[in-house]
Parts: sequence; C-alpha cells; structure tokens
Amino acid sequence: MTSEKSQNFFKDGKEKPIVTKFSGEKNEITESLPVKIENYLNSLNKLKDESRLDTTEALDLIMDSKDDHSSALFYEKKEAINEIKKLDGEKIVLITDSEKALQDKHKEYVDIKKPWLDAEPSKSIDYESLMQEKEILKYRELKVLAAVSYKKIKDHAASLGVEISGLPEEKISYTGDYLNSGVYNTDSDDIKVKSNSAKVIIHEELHFAGAVDNREGRKHMGENRLSKSGFGSVWKAKEGEAKNRDLLRSLNEAVTEKMAGEIFNNNKESIISDVIKADPEIAKLNDELVEKEKALALANLERYLPDKYKTFQENVFIQKFEMEKLSFEELAAEEKQKIESKFNSEMFDVRNQEMLREKNGYNNEIRVLDAILEKLSQARTGQENISLDEARNKEWQDMQRAYLRGETIYLRRIEKIVGPNVLREFSAIDLKKVKREEETAESYQKKINDLIGRINN
Repeated sequence: MTSEKSQNFFKDGKEKPIVTKFSGEKNEITESLPVKIENYLNSLNKLKDESRLDTTEALDLIMDSKDDHSSALFYEKKEAINEIKKLDGEKIVLITDSEKALQDKHKEYVDIKKPWLDAEPSKSIDYESLMQEKEILKYRELKVLAAVSYKKIKDHAASLGVEISGLPEEKISYTGDYLNSGVYNTDSDDIKVKSNSAKVIIHEELHFAGAVDNREGRKHMGENRLSKSGFGSVWKAKEGEAKNRDLLRSLNEAVTEKMAGEIFNNNKESIISDVIKADPEIAKLNDELVEKEKALALANLERYLPDKYKTFQENVFIQKFEMEKLSFEELAAEEKQKIESKFNSEMFDVRNQEMLREKNGYNNEIRVLDAILEKLSQARTGQENISLDEARNKEWQDMQRAYLRGETIYLRRIEKIVGPNVLREFSAIDLKKVKREEETAESYQKKINDLIGRINN
C-alpha cells in the first residue's frame, strides 16, 4: 500500500474510529489501523522536513567550502552530513516500525484466503517447463552477445595493430554475486556476469583479452606471480596467512573501463543487429515464449478472477485500501491490462534495450587515469613536436596496445614522467575496500582527489 493511498483515505474528514478489541475477560481500547498509520505518517513528514532543512544547509556549505581541509567550513560540512545520516537512520527505523505495525494490524483485521493463487498440477508443470525454456534461451543469448562483443574488441585491437585470441563465449556464465555486475577470474580464465549487458561483457572480455599469459598457454607464472591481465597482476603474499597482493588493480580497472566505454559507444547501434545476424532464431523464440507465458497468465486470470472478485467484495479492508470499489468488469479490464503491459515489455524489440543499457563504473579511477594521460601527452608534445590533441591520441593508443599485449614495460614511462610513486599510490586506492567497509567513502574520495592534485602539479 502506498503512502499516497493512505493519505487519501485520511482526507475524508470523518471522525477517526476507535476499535474495541476483546482480550480475555476485559475489553481493551486500541487505536484503529487508520489512526495508527496516520500518526506514523505525521511523524515521517516531520522527520522529512527536518532532513530537508539539514540537506539544504549541507549543500550550501558544500558550495561554499574549499578543498582546504584546514577550513572550518570543511568540518562543518562533515558535521552536517553526519547529521543527515543520523536522521536517515532514524527514518529507516520509523518506516520499519510502521510497516511492522501495518502488518500486525492487517493480521488482526483479516485472514484472507486467495484461491486464485492455487494452481492445478498440469498448469504448474506447463509453467515450470516454460521457465526452463526461457532460462535456456537467455543463456543462449548470453553466449551470442559475448561472441558479438568480442568481435568488436578484436576489431578495436586490430585498429591498434594488435591481434587478440580466445573464445570468451565458451568461458562465460552467470554469477550469483550480487555485489558485482561482472568478474573475470585469471586463475580459472572464465567470465561471470549478472545480466546480458553488452557494456559489462565488453569490460570483462577486455580483462580476458589482456590475460596474454593465459592466451599463450603460460598458466603457471612461478612461485610468486600467480596471475596477470593487462597491467594488473596478483602476487603471492610474502607472509603465511596474509592476503595475496593485487598490484596495479586501480590503474588496470580504469584502463579497462575507459576502453570498454569507447568500444561500446562506437558499436552501440550495431550490437543488436549483429546478435540477430549471428542467431536469427533468438528474437522469434523469445517472442513465442512470451506469448505462451502471457496466454497462461490470461487463462489463470479468467479461471480465478470470479473468486478473486468475490473475496474483494466480502473484505472491507481490501476493498478500502486496494480495490477502490471496482466493478467486476473494471477489475477484469485492469488485470488484463497489467498482464498485457508486463508481457509487451518482454518482447524482443523492447527487451533487447537491456543489452544496451550503459553501466558506468570506476569513474574516480578514470579521473586519475585521465590526469596521467594528460601529463604524458604534455610531455610528448615537446618530445615529438606535435599538437597536444595528436599527442593525446597517440598516448592513449600506446597505453591500450601495452595493456592488450601485457607489456608492463610501458609503465616505466609513467614512473619517469608523472612521478616515481604515482603507480604505487594509485594501487593503494581500492574501491573494493569501500564495498567491504574496510575504508570509508570519504577517505577513498580524499585519496583520489589528493592524487589527482599531485599529478597535475
């Protein structure tokens, strides 16, 4: 139930009812459900107003504050932000309490039976079979999309004069990791993604392409270096139970994401058509399965709608808060429209846009990378007597070539021109630490800004 419906319910101006609840031998007067909900909504609105004032004050401070951490405004800003977080926490607690109170009262008011949720065994079997077909088709689509995406990477690499190998479509599958949209594992040489997103797949396939040692059959890197991809490498911990060292991860992810963004945007218009060319049956099979599932949903609706309507009619609580006194014909039309809308959005011509949804990551790391590239490009203009734009283009191309070939010798140029410790500092900045709550977002952001400041000076 939305808060909007609740508020509309309380606008009728009628006296709030008091409900008598019988418990044991004596009567107990309790607040009615509408009164209890209204009290919670009033408390929430008050808390929201307080939060808005603090938010406005914090934003004003942010606009006025400078990067100088010795400024008093810097610390006032932090205090304001902390206050907002505190209020947010209080709101979450209050909302949780409201939901619990609503659920408890709901149980007191009615025990609703929903016969339309029961399914006959034959229909259940049909539905399970249909879901299996959909999963198989989704997996087939993933494999085709992976092959198409890697062809785009190969073309990009060829434009740089680099030839890459491998068949990532044979190594790709779905992940159960809800924290990451995708991951490439250098040890097992496989890719796992959360969904059929071309941008995410291209990012992970670049890691796959950059694992030159794996492509050339050099699986064992010796006792110390365990795996390598692009500029990044994992080294065995120096001491017993310590974590293995993931060196140059931030630089590696920044280069990967920047390159993935360019490849994705340059090929965005052709990805879907190339998927259909590679597997012409995909769109047709998708739409056939959608139509089958829609037909099942409509058949179930026709079978159970009379019972559903009867239950709504007999139950005052549902009628008041959910049904809004619809006639049977109106309810039937509304339910059918919901089903039509749901399954129309799953037709291939609509759903395929999910493949093209742009998911950007490592934005701060790319800011550092761009600062490094700018410094290198400025040096190159003097070294080769070329324009800054031409130097930028050449520098980025050289970096991509080195990444795809696994040529870490290129990194010496960064150390020489940008600074001897810049890569070590960049490597120490790891977004994973924030996700694992080993470091605060504020600390991570400060490290990024400080490093960019030193590179630019």
